[in-house]
Amino acid sequence: MLYALDLKSGNVVWETETSGTALRLANLCLSEDVLYVSTDRGDFYAIETRTGKSIWHVQMPFKSGMISVDGNDIFVHASGRLFAIDARNGKGDWWLKQGDSYLADAPILSPGRVLIRDSNYVYCLNDQNRKLRWRAPASNGIDYSVYRNNVYACNRSKSSLSCYDLARGVEKWSQKTKYKLKTNVVPCLDWIVISSAYDDCRLVGVEARNGEEAWTIQLPVVLAFTTDRMIAGRDRIYLQHVDQLYCVDPTQGVIDWQTPMPSAHLMECLWDDVILCRKQQRGVLCCYSLGNGRNGVWSQDGGGPQRGNYNREAP
Repeated sequence: MLYALDLKSGNVVWETETSGTALRLANLCLSEDVLYVSTDRGDFYAIETRTGKSIWHVQMPFKSGMISVDGNDIFVHASGRLFAIDARNGKGDWWLKQGDSYLADAPILSPGRVLIRDSNYVYCLNDQNRKLRWRAPASNGIDYSVYRNNVYACNRSKSSLSCYDLARGVEKWSQKTKYKLKTNVVPCLDWIVISSAYDDCRLVGVEARNGEEAWTIQLPVVLAFTTDRMIAGRDRIYLQHVDQLYCVDPTQGVIDWQTPMPSAHLMECLWDDVILCRKQQRGVLCCYSLGNGRNGVWSQDGGGPQRGNYNREAP
């Protein structure tokens, strides 16, 4: 089932049934007033977000594709290939295959370009003629992000951070860090923020223009392979570290506020002035205000025999 919830109350607005399951968040992609869904049975849907009605539904030669949308172009990673699909009718074809290597992550889109990654390289392609502009070595140990016409790549195995020119793929700078890195690259304003791990837990801000370390924030050390979750807002970074939620001002390298967040809650996304989380229990969503992180807005059980059950979250 797909569910649409009212952001202010958590009430279920509509629900609609699909053939198969969207196995991860990247199998869902919202573009303006249309939701695109790829299921584990090879079905691909375009759903009107206002009503939940299907605009079109096609059978694709892939399963559980990871989706990005740019206007009338849908790009999907699936089955070791990159597919290009017409958002108006669901028609399309695949146009990139890299041998036996697999494609990971949803495509990253920027004006005129599509970035994808397989098990060996990051590729930058022209989104119109499908020609390769450049490629750079990569692996599962490298996370990357596009920001202000640059590509920022974090190599966790080598504890390094690099910046590439988006147009040509030429390296602008590369810096070795003193820390064992554990999160993805999160750009915000003029800084790139990363998180270190294990025996020295720190939040690290580096200058986007040259990679120089600008500030660090010591976090409680946890000797465990826990995964930090980090999201950039307009001018703040939100970090979930163990059982705490931190709001960080990257211009000063200081914590604005912090508040407990149960470890069973996993921060998923930021929308306007609220953070949406999911509990490890299947089907439960939670909404928190960003004013100080302490005000629970609502929780919603979205699946199973109690689906649609609305509960106010205790402050």
